[in-house]
Amino acid sequence: IWLMTREYAYNAQDVLWRRSKLGLRLDTAQAAALEEWMARHEKQVMRAAE
Repeated sequence: IWLMTREYAYNAQDVLWRRSKLGLRLDTAQAAALEEWMARHEKQVMRAAE
């Protein structure tokens, strides 16, 4: 959530490749799980930004 609120990371690819190199270690299922997690927490991030 910190990356989403403070660094404006909006999707898993942004986190996995631009803000870290975790994309080198995670498989596609793990990347998809991160994408789903970020989508579920998007409303929480929007509230924190207000």
